[in-house]
Amino acid sequence: NAIANLTISTGTTTNTGTLNISGTLTVNAAMTNSGTLTATTALAGSSTLTNAAAGTLNIPFTGALGITGLVATASGNTVNYTAAGAQTVFNVAYSNLGLSGSGAKTFPASMVIGGNLAITTAATITLPDNLGTANSLSVNGGSMVSGKWGAVAATLATYTNDLAFTPGVNQYITIATYVSNGGYGGGGGSWGGTYVPPVTPPVTPPAGTVTCPQGATYDT
Repeated sequence: NAIANLTISTGTTTNTGTLNISGTLTVNAAMTNSGTLTATTALAGSSTLTNAAAGTLNIPFTGALGITGLVATASGNTVNYTAAGAQTVFNVAYSNLGLSGSGAKTFPASMVIGGNLAITTAATITLPDNLGTANSLSVNGGSMVSGKWGAVAATLATYTNDLAFTPGVNQYITIATYVSNGGYGGGGGSWGGTYVPPVTPPVTPPAGTVTCPQGATYDT
């Protein structure tokens, strides 16, 4: 069952279970999330929310975050922006960042993602500059190769597509590594029609089902 609204006012609060706030979560005293936390309408307050290593924070609203501080750098933690509409990603560094729902998800300048950047392509990433970095990238569950990624308009990008990145934006994000997750997404191109993605270095297809991006074919 969800709590309508929750205000943290004193002491230090830690969530270790599943906490669903159907309204506003207001953090006016330190709070740590080591479980699954969803603030449905708003996340506000004068203090800091720390998403610990085992924590998952879900942000399903379209308005800007009104909280003073968010710490999301602990290795393994995940912050998900899931609204059915445009969202502005809060200006902090992240470990794992998930983007879903729909609409453009706008990154801050010099974005840093220490772990995986995962996107479901009903949503798109809007990049403000060429300075953003992520350790790895997955699109619709498929792992992408390392390199510079952006929309087709990003002429300096190594790999481009207008499904995961907002069309017309001439910026890219640098992906450091290819991390296999059992699905292969490949790289390059504007994903539509038949496309055989380049692979650097060569990748041996995993056993079982191979997941390809929409409209792509896997050449074995």
